[in-house]
Amino acid sequence: MATFRAGSATSQPRDSSSQIPDNALLNDIPAWLRSLRLHKYTENLKDLKWEDLVQLSEDQLVDRGVSALGARRKMLKIFMAVREAKIPWDQNKHDTQTSAGSEETA
Repeated sequence: MATFRAGSATSQPRDSSSQIPDNALLNDIPAWLRSLRLHKYTENLKDLKWEDLVQLSEDQLVDRGVSALGARRKMLKIFMAVREAKIPWDQNKHDTQTSAGSEETA
C-alpha cells in the first residue's frame, strides 16, 4: 500500500526556475521532452530549434498535434520560464526602443 508523506517532493510546488534546462538539454529537443515527461510529442516538435519551440503559442501547439490541455499548459509555462531566463535580448530590445522613444520626445 502506498503512503503519502507530507513534505515529500510531490506535495510541494516546483519553482519554475528549477525546470530551466541547461543549453545542452535545450539543444536536444527529444531529451528535453523526455525530461518533462512529454516525450509523446517528440515527433511533433523535434524539427524545431529550442529558440523557436519556446516561442510557440497555444494554437500553434494544437496545430502541431499537442491536443491535451494539460500538456499544452505545462509546455507554455516552461516555455515562458525558458524565454525569461535564456533570451535576455527580448528585454534589452524593449529597453532600447523605450529609451530611444523617450530621447526623441525630450
